[in-house]
Amino acid sequence: PVEGALVSCVLVQTFLDAGLPAEAIQLLQGDGATGSELVKHPLVNLVNFTGSGSTAERIIASAGLKRTLFELGGNGGLIVDDPADVALAASRAARGAIRRFRPTPRPPRRPV
Repeated sequence: PVEGALVSCVLVQTFLDAGLPAEAIQLLQGDGATGSELVKHPLVNLVNFTGSGSTAERIIASAGLKRTLFELGGNGGLIVDDPADVALAASRAARGAIRRFRPTPRPPRRPV
């Protein structure tokens, strides 16, 4: 998504503004074809990917013996604050977790 690309750019710029040397961080954005070529490139030693399981499977198939690091789970937070009904919030959070096996939006995974 476009929002993800913007966040990545801001994060890299923040590191650079904080004094991280430009050669210490790299950001490459592109589509699946761009990613595929990058994963296969001999100068790439480690592939770190955040996204879907189906894309991760394609990366694994292309990466060969390279090290890989994946973040594939959702991490949507759930904050319950006063004067909320905690029992009702917990019940609805649990129901949402069960529904995740259906084609619905992902439920919260980190109730607070």
